[in-house]
Amino acid sequence: VRAQKEGIPEEMEKTLIRSGIMYTVAVHADNKSLREGITFVIDTSKQNYSKKNKIGNEAKVQKINQSYPLRPQAIYIAGTSAASRVIINGLIKVAAVFTKAKILQRIKFVSLDEAVEKVPTQSGPTYLGGGGGNIEDVAEWTRKRYESMPVPDL
Repeated sequence: VRAQKEGIPEEMEKTLIRSGIMYTVAVHADNKSLREGITFVIDTSKQNYSKKNKIGNEAKVQKINQSYPLRPQAIYIAGTSAASRVIINGLIKVAAVFTKAKILQRIKFVSLDEAVEKVPTQSGPTYLGGGGGNIEDVAEWTRKRYESMPVPDL
């Protein structure tokens, strides 16, 4: 997840939600991802927490993003400051009430360099010199993944 400088305008919410669901399903549309899960790297190094960039729908968009079913094998949080680590650790302690211990054990704070080392180069984001998962056009890749999914006869 790469931080944005501005929030999501309300008129884009439905598109964002639909795109997020389609992308999530597409990512998990192969046997390897379904069985082994995926690795998340959350890059907070360029996060801008200023109130002037907020629009008011951030909480709603965040709740929707958190509701996607995922199979994380590792969650690396990169680029955090000492202050944000304290906040994130507090949130993790609250989440511990609702989350399985094995998921919480998969959350690790790392530097951006450590995150790059832990993720295969071909899977890393292009803005860090990676191959972007060999995906040039995410929308086209998602469309192709959907088309390749078997549709059951009901």
